[in-house]
Formats: sequence, C-alpha cells, structure tokens
Amino acid sequence: MTLSDGTAGDPFERFIDHLNGLDLVPGAIGEGDTAPDFLLGSPDGALVGLGELLAEGPVVLSFIRGEWCPACQQEMRALADAHDAIRAAGAKLVAVTPETGTPAARMRRDQRLPFAVLCDIDLGVALAYGLVFRLTDEMRAVYAQAGYNLPVQQQHDGWLLPIPATYVIDRDGIVRAAHIDANYHNRMSAPAILSALAGLAG
Repeated sequence: MTLSDGTAGDPFERFIDHLNGLDLVPGAIGEGDTAPDFLLGSPDGALVGLGELLAEGPVVLSFIRGEWCPACQQEMRALADAHDAIRAAGAKLVAVTPETGTPAARMRRDQRLPFAVLCDIDLGVALAYGLVFRLTDEMRAVYAQAGYNLPVQQQHDGWLLPIPATYVIDRDGIVRAAHIDANYHNRMSAPAILSALAGLAG
C-alpha cells in the first residue's frame, strides 16, 4: 500500500504540514552543533558509543524510521553501495533505528548492510538530537491499514518516530553537514555525504 498518492490534502500531505508546524526541523541538532554523545546496543549485543567511533575518525550517522519503512530500506541500500567510498574517506557509517534487536538484525541481514545498525529502543538518542515526534491519530490509522505495527516493532505503544536525519560529524564531535526533512522520502544522498567528507579532509 502506498501511504501517499501525491495529491494535496491527502493524509501524508496533512501530516507533513503538521510536522512542519511543530518546527522540529529548525530546532533539531544541525550544522555547527556539537553532536550529543550516546551509547547504544547493536542486535548482536555489542555496545557502541559515538565517542569511541569519533576516536577513529569522522562519523556518518543516519537516523531511520525502521525496517518496515520502504524509504529507509532504499536509503540503507544506497548507503551500503557507498560504504566502501565512505570508509575510503576515513569515516565510519552507523544507522540508528527505534526498533528492537530482531527487526534491526533482520534489516541488516536482508539488506546486506556492511555497517552497524544500533537500537534506540526508547528514542532517547533521537530525542537528544531533537528528532522525535508522535504520530497523529489519522496517521496511526493509515499505518495500521498498511500493516505497519509500530508497537510490535518498537516494543512500546508510544507511536513515536524520528524524523529521518543524516549527520556528518567530524572527529571533534561537531556536525559539519546535516540533512533533516519532515518529508520522509527526502534523504541525504551518497554524493552529498562524500562531498561533506571531502570537505573535512580539505
């Protein structure tokens, strides 16, 4: 099922207007800000911290909505294709999902992701970055009809999601490039990420 037919006034368009009205994007962590540190678990039980990643070089950090989201799957495949180039630029790539370990592990396996997928199961990290919103009743119904059961995926019934966001963070923990968009179809492209990393090297 398609969540939006692209016409003005459909549930998707109304929800984007709702999110824009909340001013979440202008208030989120952005370019020039210090990236909040975190310590998150991976599906295999490892704990990964931003500080330890930055000790090895720049970090590309991607917040996604979850395994169930087709746009997130497409983004993850694009980042997987760009992974070698990102590593060649001296950076590490990490994705953060609000889902529990099982769907996160399934996505990493099914999409053949060569980078870590970390579980922000209480959305505490996404909240620290200013990305969290609650779904409206209308969008809950739309998602339920589409078969997207967030309470099962996330193991809580808050109906919370992060706005998808990608950050390029330098070794000092400063965000040097950021892409945050209330329209979940719009993601930071691999060429834009590589351009930002090239700027760090320059």
